[in-house]
Amino acid sequence: MSHSSFNIIESIHKITSKILLRPKYDVIFYYPQHFNRGADGKNPYFKPLVKVCQDNGIRYIQLEEPAGGSDKPKNRESVPADFLLWSITLIRKFFRSVLKFPYLKQERFTAFIINILSLGKLKVKCYITISGSMEHFFALLNKNGKVYDYQHGIIYSWHWGYFDKNGKLHPEHMLDNLNFLLYGEGFLKSFTLNNPSEITKRIHITGYPISFYNPPAVKSNRNKILFSLQYTDDGNEDELLAFSKLFSKALQELQNFDGEILYKHHPRYNNSYDISSIVSKNKNIKETYQSIDKLHDSLLLHITFYSTTAFEYAAYGVPTYFLFSEKLDTGKRVFYDEYEYPLYRNMDLSEVINQLSQSQCFLNNSIIIKEWYNRFYKVFDKELFLRVINSTIHENK
Repeated sequence: MSHSSFNIIESIHKITSKILLRPKYDVIFYYPQHFNRGADGKNPYFKPLVKVCQDNGIRYIQLEEPAGGSDKPKNRESVPADFLLWSITLIRKFFRSVLKFPYLKQERFTAFIINILSLGKLKVKCYITISGSMEHFFALLNKNGKVYDYQHGIIYSWHWGYFDKNGKLHPEHMLDNLNFLLYGEGFLKSFTLNNPSEITKRIHITGYPISFYNPPAVKSNRNKILFSLQYTDDGNEDELLAFSKLFSKALQELQNFDGEILYKHHPRYNNSYDISSIVSKNKNIKETYQSIDKLHDSLLLHITFYSTTAFEYAAYGVPTYFLFSEKLDTGKRVFYDEYEYPLYRNMDLSEVINQLSQSQCFLNNSIIIKEWYNRFYKVFDKELFLRVINSTIHENK
């Protein structure tokens, strides 16, 4: 028996025993397996949400969508959704390819058939998804229920997963019962820039669900600069060339820096782009593989193009300098224009280094940047999340 066949049989057994033969749940959590990134092999984004349900007697079930090729383990507390996913995929393909249904009509009829096959047991009041997984399917499966899609990663006003190039929310996201859970007020601006103000009624700022120790920043022994590079095998040639020009120029400006210069590649870097000719021009630079929690207390400055690591370092009080040009202006558009990053917008890199060499300046900047970070990543508000869930599962009772 093949591995995939075993997974489908296991999925049928679990769906039958845990869902079809049980009373309906209050909440269905749905997420892809590749989110099982916690030390315990579970989804750390959903872990505190599940805990709220456990502590308050809310009946829930977790459905885990298989992620082909993922190196993350299965969460044994979740029901594997292999059979559900393949059923949905096949039905979708029929409606899309044979009957030529547009997307939402395809999802509506797929949901109708799955509801019959699942004996109505998937038709619950509240669904929690992440990264848009099955959000429209569940919204159409039960129009009297509500779907809450939890933010994953950063959101900006032309993010393809939410908006068109003009910042308009995709039509399929305008479903009345589709809602969004955000990390902080800072991301709300991306939704309100080019959309009706009514959209805010479907947005709840419940905070960032992953907690970590966030110590106060100190100036002592900060003699390192880190570049977070973004070379990936799926990057287009023009963008990779723009990266290299900006990286090379920044290293030239750091020729007189007497500390250590580090660079760290993107997780999807696979040596497809050679940067040896760039780094060889600066004797102080070397590659690092250390994690943020090991690096942050020795860094004077973090430098990147538009990487979300800027937020992660801001949490520790480490400021970021963004590299951008006319050809590669993503860092400017996202962080300065939309997120209103408060430091270094019109400064040369050499000016920033001279400024940060003063202890009090670094500490002042550290305070500023942590306050900025807190606008975007609030501590998870379990009381608010509980109110949202309770109001949903008790609505129309």
